Amino acid sequence: LPPLAEILNNESQSRTFKQADLRHWLSNSLWGNQADLSLWLADEADQPANQDIDRDAQLMADDSSDLAPIFASLPISRIDIILDNAGIELTGDLLLADYLFQSGAAESIVLHAKAHPTFV
Repeated sequence: LPPLAEILNNESQSRTFKQADLRHWLSNSLWGNQADLSLWLADEADQPANQDIDRDAQLMADDSSDLAPIFASLPISRIDIILDNAGIELTGDLLLADYLFQSGAAESIVLHAKAHPTFV
């Protein structure tokens, strides 16, 4: 299994919803966009060379703490996720959806796919 899926699979054995886990899976969903490096120009000097960058330092704003009141009363009847393109970008979104469903945070997850997803 890919590393993220393996982690999720191992955690699903005794899964309960935790805000810290939500933040982790949200971050992976967001940063899946970095996998194809489309966030930077090909010759840009500060393009990351590896995954060891400080993700939080790269964010312009982080409103993930505002989700705490939304997830205070579980389960949420429905959560909609707009999916990203394809490949690892899509994988991060699907892993987030799996976590929300398997942890009992959501009764249903509705995935909205792009009409023409592309892998860059």
